[in-house]
Amino acid sequence: MFNTIAILGIGTLGGFVADAVSRLETTKNLMVVDHDIVEAKNLKNSIYERSHIGNLKVDAIQEILTRDDRSVKITKVSEKFEEDTSVILGCDLIIDCRDFVYDRYDIDVRMYMSARNLIIDCRQTAEYKQKHEGKYITRLSKSDLYFAANAAMRLFSDGSISRLMSRNLVHRINLDHISSEVNEVISLSDATEQEPEDNRLINLVEYIPAISEQSRLGDMKICVGDPMTPLEIQEFKRGELVDSEKISETMTQIINNNLIYNYYIVAPVTGNMVELIPETGAA
Repeated sequence: MFNTIAILGIGTLGGFVADAVSRLETTKNLMVVDHDIVEAKNLKNSIYERSHIGNLKVDAIQEILTRDDRSVKITKVSEKFEEDTSVILGCDLIIDCRDFVYDRYDIDVRMYMSARNLIIDCRQTAEYKQKHEGKYITRLSKSDLYFAANAAMRLFSDGSISRLMSRNLVHRINLDHISSEVNEVISLSDATEQEPEDNRLINLVEYIPAISEQSRLGDMKICVGDPMTPLEIQEFKRGELVDSEKISETMTQIINNNLIYNYYIVAPVTGNMVELIPETGAA
């Protein structure tokens, strides 16, 4: 758990990361480090507004992050962070979002965009033969950067970032993975002429071929609800769920055990598990 977080560089990506970090329930103190000012050219893809032009970025981000009643305390450092010289004290985590490639020795996490991918580099040390200014190789919108920053926060809230750091790993979040999943569902639906035998099982017809193929390969599980806190899990031996009618009958029997819900969304096969996501109505 990280209560005190420092962010180096609060320009384009860094500004959105600062906003997302400040909304985490665990963040009590946020240190923002940047020596630069907001310029008109920064407005197109950044969190900043025209009224911030000419202001230090640390002052501008503080104004943005304190507009609503967030409990986080903001500490501003309007100096350039220099490797081997600058020191950040009292922080549980240091995130580097500067638009320059530096050798790294005391940085916990480096975040940057490469095409339509957010790269989360958790290597403790990294040396570069060529040090250069960061450059976007694909045009990204504010919405893209907002999504990238907030998607990364999932790794903080569930503890994944600590596991990545402990193993010095580099992780990628693709900005288009949600659209890709939608396109897959649409393609499967277009290719399917069969009508579902039980209309309470949404998307089942589309995923029957994948379920059948996985059953040919090995044992399977069908989970109702969240796999971490399931309402029910049933296990099936290899080959038991190859036939499409058998799959439909089995799914119907399972949801009949959970009659509190009207509909269940069948999720894509993940590993050896199929999830039946209940339509809870929670909003």
